[in-house]
Amino acid sequence: MPAQSITLATHGIEAIQDSSTTFKITFNHGAADITVLPTSSSTKGWLHWIIPSPPPGYTILKESLANFSVTDGVTVTGIQTYQGATQLLHYITTTDSGKVQSKTAYPFAATQYDGNGIVLSLQVEFTSLPATLSVVSAGVVAYSE
Repeated sequence: MPAQSITLATHGIEAIQDSSTTFKITFNHGAADITVLPTSSSTKGWLHWIIPSPPPGYTILKESLANFSVTDGVTVTGIQTYQGATQLLHYITTTDSGKVQSKTAYPFAATQYDGNGIVLSLQVEFTSLPATLSVVSAGVVAYSE
């Protein structure tokens, strides 16, 4: 029987800004997504999401998911996934401004879940104004053993 998979995801509204970032984050009423805007002091930085732990039997982590869209003037320049202090994914991207990314998968080497927390991070750069980033969800795919 082939391995089955489940998606461990969290809403965009769960975003945590990097301590050096001062983006303006708006929670969209009636939705689980956020809109991120630059500020005069912050045009580049990281956003982080804590990913739920997998249930028993689904302990092989293989890919990260990001469901976001950008307008002209915004580039997602990096995606990282960590399990505890271990980096599972470091993906450098040059996502075209204005391009919609819908549940894009970013594969990494199969990794056994070890009980440590999982974090997915997006690095964002605003190059012109007005510009916005909208994030619906972030997650990791776990496969059965």
